[in-house]
Amino acid sequence: MKVRLDQGVEAVFDADHNENEEGVKAAEAQIEMVKNFSMQLHKEMSDLRKTGSEEQAVSSATTTKVIVFGVVSVGIIVGSAVIQILYLRRFFREKKIM
Repeated sequence: MKVRLDQGVEAVFDADHNENEEGVKAAEAQIEMVKNFSMQLHKEMSDLRKTGSEEQAVSSATTTKVIVFGVVSVGIIVGSAVIQILYLRRFFREKKIM
């Protein structure tokens, strides 16, 4: 069995060294915490960008569908109006009102 006893300056240096090691360990813990936080923040930002691009794609698709629906509706209305005019002209000519 071996026992080591430090005296004088060496004993003070070891005590300071232990305190510094504790400070370093605390700093390393904080650095690790900040690193984890920044990685989580980066992941969330990536997810938000992905979600934003998906929402933009859905919005563009919806806008296109609304425009197509509007054009088809106007086409149907104009077509119905033309058919009605042609029908009424023929009807009144047959009845000899026009």
